[in-house]
Amino acid sequence: METTNNKSDNIFAKIILEQSHLIYINDLLEEMYDTTENFTEYQDAALKYLYNEKKDTQVKLRELKKEYKTSMKEESDTCSGKIEIEYDDISTDTLFELYRYLNRWVYSGEGSVSYKTVENNTTKDNE
Repeated sequence: METTNNKSDNIFAKIILEQSHLIYINDLLEEMYDTTENFTEYQDAALKYLYNEKKDTQVKLRELKKEYKTSMKEESDTCSGKIEIEYDDISTDTLFELYRYLNRWVYSGEGSVSYKTVENNTTKDNE
């Protein structure tokens, strides 16, 4: 039987995989548009397939995020603490992506409940 901790860990891993898959699909689409002006019938079919795959992946991601949120609620009744991030020898782009990813999970609730990453002094011109 799967424990609740493993359940949320597995869901989180699935989310990461689906996000990677979505990035891959977007890269393929971008490459097709960058290298081709007039699409052949085969390329049109490939575009249709990629757009359907992108849509399906986005739906899977939404469902997995809901499932993850539910599993996290089931795993703990209370939670408190401080998030500290230690890093060394990573690029500004990587650090920016890390903060951007973590800030997606920012929660602000009723009353005085909120959290966010702090000390994010990185900026990125192209967003």
